[in-house]
Amino acid sequence: MNGPRILVSIKQVSQADTTEFDPSGVMIRHPEEQELNPFCRRAVTFGVELARSHSGTCSVVSMGPPSAAEILREALAIGADEAYLLSDPSFAGADTLVTAEVLEHFIRTRELAYDLILTGRFAIDANTGLVGAQLAELLDMPFAGAAKQLEWVANSLLLSTELDDGIRSVQVKLPAVIAVAERICTPAKPSAEEIAAIPTENVQRLDRNDLHFSVDKPKSRTTVDEIQHESLQRLNIVVDGSHELDKALAFLADQHHRTTPSNLVSAITTLPMQHAAYLCDPEQPDLNRHFVSYLLSGDQSNACQLCVLHTESDLAGVSKSFPGVDHLVRLKGSSMEDDLVPVIADWLRAHPQELLVAPATSFGREIGARLGVLLDAGVLTDLTRLEIDHLPQITGWKTVGSVASVAKVSSTTAMGIVLLRPGVPTHASRLRPSTPSQTTLVVPERGRVVLTDPPVPDPIFNFANAPIIFGVGAGVNAYEIDDVFRLAQSVKAELGCTRKIADRGLMPRSRQIGITGRSVSPALYIGIGTRGSHNHLAGVRGASTIVNLTLESAVGDTGIDLTVIGDWHDTLPPIVEYLRSITDNAACKQPEDPLLH
Repeated sequence: MNGPRILVSIKQVSQADTTEFDPSGVMIRHPEEQELNPFCRRAVTFGVELARSHSGTCSVVSMGPPSAAEILREALAIGADEAYLLSDPSFAGADTLVTAEVLEHFIRTRELAYDLILTGRFAIDANTGLVGAQLAELLDMPFAGAAKQLEWVANSLLLSTELDDGIRSVQVKLPAVIAVAERICTPAKPSAEEIAAIPTENVQRLDRNDLHFSVDKPKSRTTVDEIQHESLQRLNIVVDGSHELDKALAFLADQHHRTTPSNLVSAITTLPMQHAAYLCDPEQPDLNRHFVSYLLSGDQSNACQLCVLHTESDLAGVSKSFPGVDHLVRLKGSSMEDDLVPVIADWLRAHPQELLVAPATSFGREIGARLGVLLDAGVLTDLTRLEIDHLPQITGWKTVGSVASVAKVSSTTAMGIVLLRPGVPTHASRLRPSTPSQTTLVVPERGRVVLTDPPVPDPIFNFANAPIIFGVGAGVNAYEIDDVFRLAQSVKAELGCTRKIADRGLMPRSRQIGITGRSVSPALYIGIGTRGSHNHLAGVRGASTIVNLTLESAVGDTGIDLTVIGDWHDTLPPIVEYLRSITDNAACKQPEDPLLH
């Protein structure tokens, strides 16, 4: 075939709600509980469709243990032309950068160059979303994601991509690495019989020697130090909404003074360093102020020189937005991630920092991932708590696998890169007088990724300060979402959703709450028509009170304070009426962040 050569990188993940690690930080995989990552299944399906429509070929590759051969057989059953398993004991415990390096070695040992490399948006077990961008940097290719529409035009792609805060259209030069969104296609799901019909020898296995690794064990820049299965301190009360709704209202009356459980509070401990920098997301000004306040709250000794890198032209306004910072660096010119990375990397080489922080948004993930490659830095992503006690070790906590599991992760490189998850609560910082120095860096356009239409925004930051959040699930019909939205507005609540609602395109991706969406920390969270799954509740674990309106109740430690059994059409309106009566009560509001006013 003379058409394009497409490679799809896929991952094996656990079907279980919990993620287990051995004492050395290596994930424990039970073969009978493994499956093809749902995000990767879409990448394979789309890669096969794209290859067929352009008379090309589609290959698949996975780095993992021997059991990962099963997901490669599934990819072959979907229609992939060839499959490769990269497996070696020395790869165990690999972080995202080592994974990208193994994939790079595989690609460079192949005699045929790939025109397009596809990945899934995330892996549901760790939710890092870094490997695609890191692989692109190692191969010196442009990267874009998450693509929900793709058109092949000559030597480039026209993409419509999903960001955290809306939709963006770009043109990307080939060859490129592209992460695909859930809605790019309907995922193929071959039957067990179709997968079994694929001979195991059709999966080609390559080890460290086949990939020409010159070291015995690739070095990870980050480690998993500990997994905690936390006591959720939830009340697990269940009432029948048909005749016990008064109990639910009485519960809310008792609970609206309740604070977040102490073991779930996400606070920075200290900032014991000389130099730290924060990279602003150009589309999230409120989120940037929130996280800078978070960093300042840990610098109680005023010893750390904090620098903010931004793309704003109003320098006086920027200075006012970040009181207490020491340096402001304006990135003037292109604001595309592909253009910013080399300029920021050069600045960091000339001005070494011990810590670089950015939001765990699409913008922050790509730049953080690529900087990790260029500067050989560990990247800790989706942290809900940051701990820095003994440099150069930087430690943080993130949710993994289920609502009850958090992982302690560390970086020991000279500079650590931290991506904070939107929804991290801030604490009042001790503002210090400062007149920041100001520097301007010119960011030229490389022309590899070009914006063709301005982003269509859907701001996400209201989640960070919302005292009340409603979350709709599959039990709410498409035509009823507007009704729930109006009810939410009547009590000054924000509206979020489960992954199923976002996958169906009924609400923007920026409104998805859960392990593959946003984290929120309201005083009150009310799930409406949700199953109360672990993956969804992982995003609301910082809420003071969690209520779920559903037709059926889970058994055991649900991670929910109050479950109201019944039709939400009957149970939600009385609850909204009660909330209206207390909306003006300051006790139900979160403490104000002094830097947001």
